[in-house]
Amino acid sequence: MTTQPMPVKNRDIHFETRLQPSQSASGRGIKILGIWLCCVFIMTSIIFATVGAWPVSGFLGLDLILLCLALWLHWKKSRIFERIIICGHTLFLERVSPWGKQQRWSFSTAWLQILIDGPDHHHLALRSHGTTVTFGNFLTPQERAKVAAQLKQALQQPA
Repeated sequence: MTTQPMPVKNRDIHFETRLQPSQSASGRGIKILGIWLCCVFIMTSIIFATVGAWPVSGFLGLDLILLCLALWLHWKKSRIFERIIICGHTLFLERVSPWGKQQRWSFSTAWLQILIDGPDHHHLALRSHGTTVTFGNFLTPQERAKVAAQLKQALQQPA
């Protein structure tokens, strides 16, 4: 295993896949929900303030800030992805965190093992020369099994 740059020539790529978590809402959908929440909370705050319960407005504002923060974190965490490329006799794994941090690994396909733990497929990993890298943690067990099968099939095909 070494850390090498990802290959750039598309003609050399034998297999490529991009893994990312399921997204319950798009960035646009989250913005629309945030705007809708702002409107509802502001109108509710005005109603409470006009009837004399003005302290409630502050708590509603705090709730609004926390809800918007939770929505933003949800959107940000869904931006993680992992890319797997088989190029010649080398498998490249690239992981990009929600914050943009990149990690890259490369493995020789001759010594590479694809590991999937247990009948419930809780962990999917690549192992070579004593180095194990777990990936696809955000995938469902069925998706992990499918990715493992696709990788095994791609590794069996001649380069």
